[in-house]
Amino acid sequence: MKSNRLVSRFCLLVISMWVIIFTGCNSKVEGDKDTGVKKSIAVRVQSEPTSLDVTRPLEESSSQIVPNIYEGLLRYKGTSMELEPCLAESYTVSDSGLAYTFSLRKNVKFHDGTPFNADAVLANFERLKSAKEENGFIATKFSRIIQKTTKMDDFKVVITLKEPYTPFLSALAMNYGSAIISPTLLGNSGVLGTKPIGTGPFRFASWEKGKQIVLEKNQEYWGEKSKVDGI
Repeated sequence: MKSNRLVSRFCLLVISMWVIIFTGCNSKVEGDKDTGVKKSIAVRVQSEPTSLDVTRPLEESSSQIVPNIYEGLLRYKGTSMELEPCLAESYTVSDSGLAYTFSLRKNVKFHDGTPFNADAVLANFERLKSAKEENGFIATKFSRIIQKTTKMDDFKVVITLKEPYTPFLSALAMNYGSAIISPTLLGNSGVLGTKPIGTGPFRFASWEKGKQIVLEKNQEYWGEKSKVDGI
């Protein structure tokens, strides 16, 4: 019950951060001459992020940014707690509650051009299996309960747990710990926190310390594209 409550609380935090980006105060749509972005949403954050590394716990300012860059297998629908497909088009759960089979979305690319497929998912979850305490609650919990990840074909994977874990699907919808990172970035941990690469509707453009972080519209986004050019 304790883990369920912790997951629910974090879900609400992530959702609230997402709402702040698009509807919160201190945001405006404007032409940005400094960044070259034609029409952008300017969002004032409380403090400069220490890192945009989703493999570690995120403070509030980081949590306002990374949901635009990264996605998970599932996501929350709008501002509700209802789950819906994201990088996984569908899933099934075995009767034992241990094996989760995910059919992955096709024709998706990471911002660096790397294809999203079963190999990318396996690389991310193999990383989670070795997570340590400093990687935060979700990643650490995954490291304890994931027994193995299996590639069935290029767009189907099975994640097998050591024991049933009720909030597993909800945890997969969080950017914190379960975001799918480009495999090329996983191989360069030195820039995980400063040059994030995901599949989301916006791609990281630049970070001018003490002044601004610029995100640009992902022109090749698989889903509905943003109506603004940047944040």
